[in-house]
Amino acid sequence: MKKLIFLSFLAISLAANAQKLQKPDFSVGLASAIPTDANSDRVHINLGSTWFQVSTKYNDKFTGIVDFGYVRFRGDAETNFSVVPFMAGLKYNVNENVYFGSSVGLGFYNKSDNGTTSFTFSPYVGVKMNHINLDGRYINVVEKNNPIKTIGLVISYTL
Repeated sequence: MKKLIFLSFLAISLAANAQKLQKPDFSVGLASAIPTDANSDRVHINLGSTWFQVSTKYNDKFTGIVDFGYVRFRGDAETNFSVVPFMAGLKYNVNENVYFGSSVGLGFYNKSDNGTTSFTFSPYVGVKMNHINLDGRYINVVEKNNPIKTIGLVISYTL
């Protein structure tokens, strides 16, 4: 039910502002993350995950975003798993090159012992140089049996 309410709110918000929005930008990149919680002893550095973002400027300072990706966590044979985060959020552009923001949404697991869907949030700060974006992120997948807290780096290219 919470998922339906969240997705409905997102759709209504985007539709209500459709006349004000500019053409969306699409970004694709790679993410790397290091666990910072209890998982750090059993799940190692995460490299080579994909990250996608669709963003639309509301004005010079605020940009609405939708993030999604495929994040793999590697450890011993029992702790290998993946999560697909799907998040929406807002980015504040400090100037042409520096920004910060936050996204909230859902994380979908590929292993049932981790649960199937969890609340996910990700505050971040970044730098944009031409079409290249470099984000430092804290990604928290809130799962009652096995939460995942990571710090990471996302390098992306805006098409």
